[in-house]
Amino acid sequence: MLSDKTLRLIGLSRASGAAACGASALIAAIKRKKCYLAFIARDCGTSTFDKFIGMCTERSIPVILCESKQLLGKAAGYGEKAVLGISDPNMAQGIIALEQENIFSPGSK
Repeated sequence: MLSDKTLRLIGLSRASGAAACGASALIAAIKRKKCYLAFIARDCGTSTFDKFIGMCTERSIPVILCESKQLLGKAAGYGEKAVLGISDPNMAQGIIALEQENIFSPGSK
């Protein structure tokens, strides 16, 4: 489960313009090489999960799995969001340090 501090940092990232919320925004950030950390909701569709895990793995972008689309969207101040990216490298490193146990490793969902 993501910590309250991580959820607040997601909201802060969005407020500061350092979050790519949703599939199309995350794809654009990844292609522009402006994504340093990705969140994927565990309850997203299989094709969405596979697509973003593949894109992130290929580009060595760390992925943190979030409990649900609802929780991820709420943290960012939206409705449900299946994926979200952090485009500030310092913010991403801070979140990674907090969430080491939630970093995705192949073979888990």
